[in-house]
Amino acid sequence: MNGRRFSTALAMSLLAAVVATAVCVTEVSAATSSAPIAFGKDGDIWTVAADGSGLRQLTSGGADDYGPAWSSDHGTIAFIRRPGRRVWLVNAAGGSVRRLTYTGPSLVTGSTDLAYSPNGRLLAGSQVLSNGRYAITVLNLRTKTSRLIVRYFCEGGARSLTWSPNSRQLIATIEYGGGYGTLRIDVPGKRLIRTNYGGNMESASWRADGRYLLCSYWKVEEPHYPFWTFLMKPNGTKVKKLGEAQRFPDYSPDGSQYAFLRFNPNNDCDLLVANADGSGVTTIVEGVYFGGPAWK
Repeated sequence: MNGRRFSTALAMSLLAAVVATAVCVTEVSAATSSAPIAFGKDGDIWTVAADGSGLRQLTSGGADDYGPAWSSDHGTIAFIRRPGRRVWLVNAAGGSVRRLTYTGPSLVTGSTDLAYSPNGRLLAGSQVLSNGRYAITVLNLRTKTSRLIVRYFCEGGARSLTWSPNSRQLIATIEYGGGYGTLRIDVPGKRLIRTNYGGNMESASWRADGRYLLCSYWKVEEPHYPFWTFLMKPNGTKVKKLGEAQRFPDYSPDGSQYAFLRFNPNNDCDLLVANADGSGVTTIVEGVYFGGPAWK
């Protein structure tokens, strides 16, 4: 009897573990599928699910729209529109498009990217000050006033912007002298924590737990597939190589996957997704705009 009771208890325990595991997997899958990816295509802003379904065009017309960034509640997407180099907003569910008006330094004259802070209070960008001089700028979304955070020198402006989960630090990747550099900024203190002009990090995406960055890294010695994706610590230490020929990787909200761009034979880009460890690479949209996809 004791052995039978033990066997029954063990079986029930194993069954509970299997059920718990199944629930966990279902929750991860649902979280991933419910968070669409925003990107630029044919001069407009689009969204798509990670499995390639639900492709939706959000903007249209003769303007050139790019550089999408999700608001913290995922209800709004900010983007840059040319001509004019202004910030515009579109409802993520489709429909309403309006210009974001504010006072203070520009968010877009020195950047091809925008970034909402996780707390939903700030929007970051960059401004050209003069020839070769730029500044990281941050807009307070409540007061609709922007301010200059730090000045820097470069040749191509800010390539990517990513916030720490606590909305206090900002990492900007910049182009200079045929390479790339990294600025790590204390936003409330308006100061540089670290400057690295030798890392060749083209873009960065901060994982939601704050422990790691997902980075596109320029490998100068690799002429055919020069951009590799690395898992890195915020201090710049490389942890693991995840893939080759991958540009502008961006984490899904739950950190289980990432989206990235890859050049195709037509000399434009395709949008792909991969698991967080670099496996399961899948193309979901062909012929997209060269610029970072946004998955949060």
